[in-house]
Amino acid sequence: MNIVFIYPIFLFSAYFLTAGNLVWKDTELVIPSDYGQKEVVALFHFENRSEDRVVIGKIQSSCGCTVPVLVKDVFEAGESGVIRAVFTVGDRVGPQRKTLRVQVSGSTEEIVVLTFSTTIPQLGEISPRMLLWRKGEEGVEKMLSIKIAPDVELKADIPSEDFPFVVREIESESPNKVVFGVTGPAEIGASKFEFNFLFSHGDSIEKKKVYLLLR
Repeated sequence: MNIVFIYPIFLFSAYFLTAGNLVWKDTELVIPSDYGQKEVVALFHFENRSEDRVVIGKIQSSCGCTVPVLVKDVFEAGESGVIRAVFTVGDRVGPQRKTLRVQVSGSTEEIVVLTFSTTIPQLGEISPRMLLWRKGEEGVEKMLSIKIAPDVELKADIPSEDFPFVVREIESESPNKVVFGVTGPAEIGASKFEFNFLFSHGDSIEKKKVYLLLR
């Protein structure tokens, strides 16, 4: 399981952001992500610098994909702790921003908002994802442009039966961009087909569909 932790580095002394009963090293983090990563973990460190006991109550996440983890919820004066936010990547790609709302009780009642963001890289992108042939376009070849991330392998997964299209690689415009041509059938009747491109990088595989419509 690939997990990224982020630890802010302070050369002289930790700089804390004051938020009522607690002080925080950070309330907002930016975390890098890599291909095939299953989870991203944000660590929010805090310290009770008040003279009172502080209780952390409900922690509300902005989505079900992000789970807050807190080992204990009562912190005496001078104690430190950390809230872990575990974000399950799943099939999400692109920029992601997640928020925790933390209920803190001490000398006062307050809500502290913790935020982290990350960008989940894609192994590849296909444009367009759908091709359409109408009457009169029998045997016409249409183009797919595919962007590939560095060190990613690409394979067209073509159905072996009842697939009336011809798919071929036309040219490589650059090491990270490929053009494929898809030639439609000799006869066109209302129907729908699909096939996949497989993008692989190490143990990570992304499968992206292309939809082919006949009208």
